[in-house]
Amino acid sequence: MPVLPSGGRRVAFIGKGGAGKSTMLAYLLAHWKSYGVPCVGIDTDVPGEGEHGTLYVHASRADLGVPVYPAPAEPQIRQEAQRLCPEKGVCVLDTGAWER
Repeated sequence: MPVLPSGGRRVAFIGKGGAGKSTMLAYLLAHWKSYGVPCVGIDTDVPGEGEHGTLYVHASRADLGVPVYPAPAEPQIRQEAQRLCPEKGVCVLDTGAWER
């Protein structure tokens, strides 16, 4: 099993809408879980037109083997990511579309 710091790691993907951020994070969560890495997901995304869904939607359609939480209010996202990150594990954050 990979060794992570005791406080765990938080990972966020950013990019344009429909780029596949949510899908990639769903695959990564399932992959890391298969190696015994404790994981959680936090979905801060709201899908736009032509997008297929969010991490929370993916988790409701397929058992990723890890909990995925809808995001709290924006000011609390950082604190929730720190609180929910498992010891020696990974917390992924699915972000919304990058707006210029």
